[in-house]
Amino acid sequence: MRHIITLSGGRDSSALACFLVKDKAIGDLPFELCFTDTQAELPELYTYLDRLEAHLGQPIVRIPGPGYEELLERSHGILPAPWRRWCTDKLKIRPFNKWLTGTEATLYIGIRSDESHRADPRFTRRKATVKRWPLVELGIDRTAVGEILRRHGLHDNPIYRVKPRSGCWCCYYQSASAWKRISQLHPDLFARAKMWEERELVANHHDPKTFTFSARFRLSQIEGQQEIPLQADDQGEFACEECLDD
Repeated sequence: MRHIITLSGGRDSSALACFLVKDKAIGDLPFELCFTDTQAELPELYTYLDRLEAHLGQPIVRIPGPGYEELLERSHGILPAPWRRWCTDKLKIRPFNKWLTGTEATLYIGIRSDESHRADPRFTRRKATVKRWPLVELGIDRTAVGEILRRHGLHDNPIYRVKPRSGCWCCYYQSASAWKRISQLHPDLFARAKMWEERELVANHHDPKTFTFSARFRLSQIEGQQEIPLQADDQGEFACEECLDD
């Protein structure tokens, strides 16, 4: 039986890794650490993963996949949307399941006790796989997660200077304020997303009903605004379980 901690690079999964590997909160088990790489993460996240890896003293396996841009081209430039989530399935779930093929494993998931409704074993997609949520089991809530990260010197995750959640920098659930920050801090990425958006709009003859990254705004509109008030993240209960880690 393998014991695998799945990491997104966000607060909760990072705190879980510290809690289990360094603090040995549930015993001295031979934990493996893994991160399924969509190749569409913020540069800050990759830097933070290197730092987390050094602190934990063991490698974080980067599970390879086809990559966001490669799949976008295979999809003829059609961006993912809430009703066509090819991103989660093909970038996260399939590469991870392929990596696990032929083994029995317990997966340790970074869901906090104040989000225990998300810890549902019915969503286990593989036979011979068991899911555990130690933060739920031990009553670790958002405040306690922050305390764990401060104690380990990992509380200043730089991705949160850009957007309020981990996950792909081009996620279609992002708020306008998150996109504005990306335009300011990573103009190269923002320019790439604008190109993708324009390509899909042209393919749809600029139909105003075309969904690109949001049903409420276009990236060109965000770029023209001087400032956008800070907004709560839009993901909420609709985000992919694999990506929802703040």
